[in-house]
Amino acid sequence: MRIAARHADAWNCWGTPELLAQKGAVLDRCCEDQGRDPASVAHTAVALLFMPSDPAALAKVRSMSIERPTVIGTTAEVTDIMGAY
Repeated sequence: MRIAARHADAWNCWGTPELLAQKGAVLDRCCEDQGRDPASVAHTAVALLFMPSDPAALAKVRSMSIERPTVIGTTAEVTDIMGAY
């Protein structure tokens, strides 16, 4: 985080909205320690997206054990989840 605070224009992380908020706060503190405006570093996130239109496919994806952060749901559900990001 200290290296990103010192040199990066953007910071990217795999994670849930809660994890990103936690790690983003650490990055912000590191920026402040460097005398840098935290808003000068763009925060981006990565998660797998599953939004099948077929209800059976959606049920199958929901039952899977996926080890990466995921966004799974209908269009309306994904819209709500993305709002948390």
